[in-house]
Parts: sequence; structure tokens; C-alpha cells
Amino acid sequence: MIRQHLVATVKGFPVYAHTIDHPAGLVLVDTGMIDSTPELDEEWDPVPMPENIPRDVVCVINTHLDFDHCGDNRLFPGVPIHVQRHELDNPREPTRLGALPRRSLRRSRGRLALGARTWLAHAARHFPRLTS
Repeated sequence: MIRQHLVATVKGFPVYAHTIDHPAGLVLVDTGMIDSTPELDEEWDPVPMPENIPRDVVCVINTHLDFDHCGDNRLFPGVPIHVQRHELDNPREPTRLGALPRRSLRRSRGRLALGARTWLAHAARHFPRLTS
């Protein structure tokens, strides 16, 4: 089962994280954002909702590393966080990487099996920096 969790709004638009029921436990796709900065507030008008982020997860998958998708990664020290290598090697905004717990990162290249019927794949044809 896949569940959707409203974890923030940005310019009034919803930002969702998703959980996937997996035999090993709950997999979290994207983490949303805990807080903001004056610069983000001015440009994006974000409203973080960290209370809606599931915490009891076996791993995290970041689809890409924009602030509203990986800003809560620091809530998961020691939990494996899967990110496509391309996204880590070619950051658009270097400041966004400060939220990533580097010791937990698992760099992926292409398709990665996370277990039965669950894969992490680079979805470049959909969006050049997206993992699905």
C-alpha cells in the first residue's frame, strides 16, 4: 500500500511525502521540510508540516534534492537514504545539501532493487533529475 502525507506547502501548493508498505518495513519517499530561511520565505512562502512526517521507517528515498523534498532528511540519522548519484554529483543549489546526513547516504546509479517488487530508478525521461 502507498500512502500520501502532506508535509508542507510551497506558494500554496501541497508537497507530499509517500510511504510504501514493504516486507522489511515502511519506506519513505521524500521527507519534506522542517523549517525555512528568510530567503526561502521571501521567494517560496513555505509552510513546513513536520508533524505529518512518518518517523518509523527502514529507509528513505529522495526523488531529487530540492529543499521541499529533502529538508527533513536530518530527522533520520542512521536510516539509509537513497539518492541518485547524478543528483549528488551535480547539485543545483549547494546550500540544500547541508540538510543531508552524509553518513546515511546511499548513492545509486540507475535501477536499484530495494526488495521484492520495489525498485529505485532514475526517471530522466520524465524529469532530468527525478528518481521514481
